[in-house]
Amino acid sequence: MGQAFATYLLKPDIPESPYIVDVHGPSSYTPKDVQKAFEEVVGKEVELRLVEKKDLSQFFAGFLPKNVADAFTEMTIAFLPGGIMANANAENSSSDRVWRGKTELTEAIRELCEGSG
Repeated sequence: MGQAFATYLLKPDIPESPYIVDVHGPSSYTPKDVQKAFEEVVGKEVELRLVEKKDLSQFFAGFLPKNVADAFTEMTIAFLPGGIMANANAENSSSDRVWRGKTELTEAIRELCEGSG
């Protein structure tokens, strides 16, 4: 994300404010892909379970600081049906406002886990 922000902030002309860019990883992932990536990084089985929309805030608050839990809740709701990002589809977009990162999910999770210990 930092590379995307720097790239767009350093453009010679930003046509409007706010200038919105869709930031995506190099691939799309299913919940099972995320589960497998965590299992690979932590070296043990990881449970995949459904958290209802109404319970997201409480779920994230169980292991994240409040301000981070609030941000994760807002971000997650944005991608659920009816959310502002629910129909975002960078796969088929040729827009200059879509940024595709290069860091794969497993690598990002590994960096997060190594940085937390």
